[in-house]
Amino acid sequence: MRIVDENNKLITRTRLLIDTSLDMKKLKYDSTTFNEFNWKVEPPQSYEELKRLRAQQLRDKYKYLIVYFSGGSDSITVMNTFLKNNIFVDEVIICTYSDVGDSYSDGKYALDYLIKNNFSGKTTVVDINHNMLEKILYKDLWHNHKTAKPTFYASLLRTNISWFEENNLIKREERPTDGIASIYGSLTPHMCKTGNTYFNLLEPSALMSSSSSEAGGYGSEMFFTSSDFPELHSKQCHILKNYMKVTEEYRDSFLCSFNEAKNPKTRMMIRKLIRDEYNHLVSSPFFFISHIKLSDESTVSFQRDSSIIAEFYEKRSKALSDRYIQSVYKDTNKFVDFGLNLPPYKINLGQ
Repeated sequence: MRIVDENNKLITRTRLLIDTSLDMKKLKYDSTTFNEFNWKVEPPQSYEELKRLRAQQLRDKYKYLIVYFSGGSDSITVMNTFLKNNIFVDEVIICTYSDVGDSYSDGKYALDYLIKNNFSGKTTVVDINHNMLEKILYKDLWHNHKTAKPTFYASLLRTNISWFEENNLIKREERPTDGIASIYGSLTPHMCKTGNTYFNLLEPSALMSSSSSEAGGYGSEMFFTSSDFPELHSKQCHILKNYMKVTEEYRDSFLCSFNEAKNPKTRMMIRKLIRDEYNHLVSSPFFFISHIKLSDESTVSFQRDSSIIAEFYEKRSKALSDRYIQSVYKDTNKFVDFGLNLPPYKINLGQ
C-alpha cells in the first residue's frame, strides 16, 4: 500500500516536507497488492508467528534496520519481536524533548527497556530542543504548499533521521549509503461495522511507507501494515473483529476509530489484545488526549504529545506553534490529516 502523485511517483513523509511542487489534491492510493489479498479469511498462523515472519522479512530485505522506539506499546511490541527471536536490529532511535520538562518526554523508559533487555545494537537519541526548533524556523524548513494550509506535513517524530542530518540539526552518524529501513510501530487498526460486515479503515498519513530503492537509500516501513506482508495486518484486524463479535459494547459501533481513540478504556482494551506489555502509566507520550483552543474559539483534540509540543513551540514562536497545530490535528469527520486530502482506505473483513 502506497500513496503516489499524479505521475505515480512515491509520496514519502520526507517528500511531503520538502517538495513544494506537490499538488495535494492529486495524490492517490496505489493499492494493487491490498486489493488482491483476501482480507475476509483470517490467516491460520498465530499472531506471534506472523510477527516473527515480518521481522525476519525486514532483516532479509535490508542491510541496516533502524527501529524508532518510544517505549510505548506499539514500539515495544516491535522490539520484543526482534529480541525474542534473536533477529538483529542495527540501531534504535529515540526522540526526546528535554526542554519540555515532562516525565514522559525524556526517553528514560525507552532507554531503561533497551538496557534491561540487553539490546546490542546502536542507540541514538534525537533531542528536539529549543535550539533545533529555532534552526527549523530560521531555515524555513516548514514551507507553504499552494493547495493546503501552511504546515509541517510530517511530524518530527516520524521524519527520517537523514532529514535531521542533512539539515545539520544533529550530528551525522556513519551508516550504509543504501539499504536502510526506518521501522515504525504502525498501524493499530481502526475498526467499524456496517450492517453485519466489519471494516478496517486505514488513515492515509500512516501509509507512506516505501522501499529503500525508492527513497534515496532510506526506506520507511510500517511494521504491522505492509503490502509486502499483508497477513500480519489482516491477523490483528481479525483478532479485533472476533472480539467485537462477542462483546456487546462493540457489536454495533466503531472500535478504536478516531473518536473512540479519545476513550482511554477503549485504547487500553485494544492494546491488550494486540500489543505487548501495555501499561497505561508508563506508555509513551503518544497516547493521551488533550485539547487546545484555537484563536477562533474552536477546540481541537490532540494526542497528548501534540498538545505538549504545541505549547512548547508557542513559548519560542507563535508562527512555529501555528504551523504545528495546523499539521497535527485531525478532522474526525473527514479523516483529513497531515494535509492529505484522501479518504481512509477501506478494507472489507467480511462478516
